[in-house]
Amino acid sequence: MLPLFRPLSSSLDLQGAFAQLSRRGFAGHHLDETLRQLTATTSRILNIERVSLWGLSAQGEKLECINLYELSRDQHSNGLTLRAARYPEYFRALEKGEPIVADDAMKHPSTQELSHDYLLLNGISAVINSPIHADGELQGVLCIERVGPHATWTSVQRLFAHAVASLVSQALLQYQLLSIKEELRDAKQGKKIVQGVFRPLDSDDS
Repeated sequence: MLPLFRPLSSSLDLQGAFAQLSRRGFAGHHLDETLRQLTATTSRILNIERVSLWGLSAQGEKLECINLYELSRDQHSNGLTLRAARYPEYFRALEKGEPIVADDAMKHPSTQELSHDYLLLNGISAVINSPIHADGELQGVLCIERVGPHATWTSVQRLFAHAVASLVSQALLQYQLLSIKEELRDAKQGKKIVQGVFRPLDSDDS
């Protein structure tokens, strides 16, 4: 298991940790690997058991877990789904665009409906859920989840969660730009191939 970072206790710690996370997060060019690095490093920096990223479906009816990192196991997983029909208050809270900060997740109005199906099953006592936006649209959520006894989230932890969510948004935009560039490059190559095929015919006609 990789070592933990020094606990965040000041704005200077926050700046240093975020700079380190930025360097680690964008070390690779593949989005999946970038997100894996972000969840794992965030978990170790905050010394928090569970950090996950969830993607919102195009119709907004469900969230799908893209990557969950569990600190004690040093393990990544994915695949869990949360549906708006079952957790309407939670989805409505996310749509507002503000972070959900719950020191007691089973009593917070935005997360208490997750208690039996999700929180209790995973031993989660407190959460910070930061919405992820790209091009002004809600794309998903970053979930930072404390396992074990309740504890109040510090202002530094809240700021760090917001900063990580912003970094994920940047990663998504970067991925979209790379995809567009690749599509344009493929289109240009296709055009050259077509021109190469028909140019001899044009020469014959002349």
